[in-house]
Amino acid sequence: MTVLAVGYGSAILVESPSGKRYLIDTGFVEHERGRRNEADRTILPFLSHNAIRSLDALILTSPLPERAAGASTLLQQLRVGAVYLPPMLTGLSEDMTYEEFLAALGPVATLQSQYDEGRLRTMYHEWVGHPEWPRRPSMAKALAGRGDSLLHRWSGWTTTAMTTGAGRVLVEEIVDGVPFRIEVLGPSSAPAQTRLLENNGVSLRVVHGDVAILIPGALHYDGQRQLADAWSSEQLRAQIMLAPHHGAANPTREDRPDRDVVLAALQQNTARLMNKVQPEVMIFEWGSPRPVLDLGGRTAVNIHDITRQFVLNRLDGGQVLSTDRDMAMMIHSDGTTYNIETQAQRNRAAGGDDDAVSDLSVGL
Repeated sequence: MTVLAVGYGSAILVESPSGKRYLIDTGFVEHERGRRNEADRTILPFLSHNAIRSLDALILTSPLPERAAGASTLLQQLRVGAVYLPPMLTGLSEDMTYEEFLAALGPVATLQSQYDEGRLRTMYHEWVGHPEWPRRPSMAKALAGRGDSLLHRWSGWTTTAMTTGAGRVLVEEIVDGVPFRIEVLGPSSAPAQTRLLENNGVSLRVVHGDVAILIPGALHYDGQRQLADAWSSEQLRAQIMLAPHHGAANPTREDRPDRDVVLAALQQNTARLMNKVQPEVMIFEWGSPRPVLDLGGRTAVNIHDITRQFVLNRLDGGQVLSTDRDMAMMIHSDGTTYNIETQAQRNRAAGGDDDAVSDLSVGL
């Protein structure tokens, strides 16, 4: 598994023992200001550098732009066998109106009270399309262009879109007697109306023999608690855990909540999940949240700092890694043990700071 450094976002490549490749999430795209597209800037150079021209599946865990905005770019460039979407986007199509898109995500009034209008519009533009920029890529357009036609079947350009939910096993194989699985742990079957948008996303557990990695996705605090309560310790146990919501979930949705309020939310929810998982390593997918959250980025930074220290204290000698400091992380497993190598370690060992392709591949 390679956890790529895509700033405040997520992109994880999983390579199975049999050689199949699965990309989980695709990073953020900034169309204005910096015009930064993590799919172009980081993911595609990394795949190209490793001679990867096709993916067996693309797994999108959430409609949030920091997790899925780059998907349409990748579908223009790569052969992708299947795309797994969060359950709320079952009816995704090019002709969805903004109101229909919001209704698919949850009660419109609730969404508009929880999220800035600009953030909701960004999700609509990335998933369905921008009415003023009809040539801008979107997920619905990209999937429509990968339909099951004779030409696409002949060229290997067909992509099957489907949704997934808790209890499914997306991938299962046995190589040299060692099992490998990608399990779906969430979202739960509770009505979407009762949960924040972040908690309707997909949570995953990647298992290779005795080694497991938990990917909770964008889970907010109550979603972390629900995940902990829905599964046993054995079903959640993982040596490596990615921090939910980048370690920046705001418990009050207010600007700069009190430190004690954040700590209370962490103790009641994140600690509950960590107690079940018992991780040895926690990985934060982190970078400047300003391009994604605008002014809310300042609050995210403050909460992230509190969360990182909280996790460090709880790990009791365990390791905390972060893509803003350690850059990309390469996790290798033989099914019995694992080791983690970071891009920062590789750069130090190489003794230079030149902009090689391997540097560009992790978004420097």
